[in-house]
Amino acid sequence: MSGELVAGDVIDSAYVLETPAGEELLGRVWFAKDTRRNRRVRLKMLRRDHLLDDRRFRRFQREIEASGRVKSPGLLPLLDSGVHDGLAYAVFPAVPEQTLAMRVSAGPTPWRQVVQILMPLVAAVGALHREGIVHRDLVPHNVLLDGELRPWIRDLGLVWLVSVDDDTASLTEGDDRVGHLAAMAPEYLAQQELTPAADLYALGVLAFELLTGTPVFEGQGNGLVRLALGAVPPAPSSRAPDVPRWLDRLVLSLLEKDPGLRPHPDTIQARLVQGLSDTPAAPGRRRTGWVVASVAAMAGVGLLGAGAWFLGRGPAAPSGLEADAVALPAAEAVSELWLLPPARPLGGVRVVRSLPEATAADPVVVGAASGILVRSNQRALVTLDGQPAGFTPLRVHGAPGPHRLQVGLPARLDTRQERPVVFREKEILEVEFVF
Repeated sequence: MSGELVAGDVIDSAYVLETPAGEELLGRVWFAKDTRRNRRVRLKMLRRDHLLDDRRFRRFQREIEASGRVKSPGLLPLLDSGVHDGLAYAVFPAVPEQTLAMRVSAGPTPWRQVVQILMPLVAAVGALHREGIVHRDLVPHNVLLDGELRPWIRDLGLVWLVSVDDDTASLTEGDDRVGHLAAMAPEYLAQQELTPAADLYALGVLAFELLTGTPVFEGQGNGLVRLALGAVPPAPSSRAPDVPRWLDRLVLSLLEKDPGLRPHPDTIQARLVQGLSDTPAAPGRRRTGWVVASVAAMAGVGLLGAGAWFLGRGPAAPSGLEADAVALPAAEAVSELWLLPPARPLGGVRVVRSLPEATAADPVVVGAASGILVRSNQRALVTLDGQPAGFTPLRVHGAPGPHRLQVGLPARLDTRQERPVVFREKEILEVEFVF
């Protein structure tokens, strides 16, 4: 096949293209018929003009990797992927091309409905962070709504993976900031410091826009940047009077300039569930069945730290859009990195992979030579003090003193284990986990 795709083309002897579903960052999306399973799907294929662009090709491969690794309510699951006529493609459920951006453009959304939309999104963001993934383009346009108004995050073309190996760094060029300006966190705008907290800021922007039908700050270009860095965001209730005060406080806490003050996903979920239960519904108000079920499920979910570990009862039975999680194969070589204290008051933990860079950045931590070597019989994700560090076997160095270690298999909620550890000078503590 050569040239542009058209309706009726058959991809990989299995997917018959039907109608275009729109454009995403790295590819064109089609609704297609899966002839092997007799179902409709969304098929995203890398654009042919990106075929010789190694940077964009690698981004598309990273998007497929991230979509296949993370399973969560609120995150559009990967059903299949492959290569056809030299072009990589990815297959997802056939959720209609209806986005949260369409709801924002229609004006304020009732606050209860916003809460119901937010809960699966918070779960999805937590699941991404648990796997060491920062979405960094969490905007209304990138959230689809299915026929029951359930939200699904799509388009992981800008995901950034946190220090697993050399190939997981950002695949953007130079110092270019990427994403939508209105949703960029202040620390990213000012210092290009990217941590999971940036997604929480974007979640606050998304919530504000849904509640009010307006952006947090009006402006463009440098004027918008100055407002994001220095202006105090208004309370949503100043533009949508029906928004309760507890929801005002939650959204404003997500919009904090200091990333360390933004609540973690566990706190966000707890506040949403508590707020719904504490605020009586208006007479005659009805809730859809999936919302009631999701509130019950989220009440049994705990998310700890920026790594967002799920504990407790876990979510309810997965919907038809979700797939079973599969543990990643064991890594062969021991990775090594350093978690260094923030360089600036508003900065996040610095992750460094080379000894020379770590020595130049913080000779005190390097000189202490304290840390932990984590091994496991299956490849597991390691989080230290809420910072996703990488996959076992992994040696992590940090400041001497108490730390919080969390280890678990990717997307296996029942395997998460947490234990306190103490780093001592001139000592590498060794721990092993069996799953």
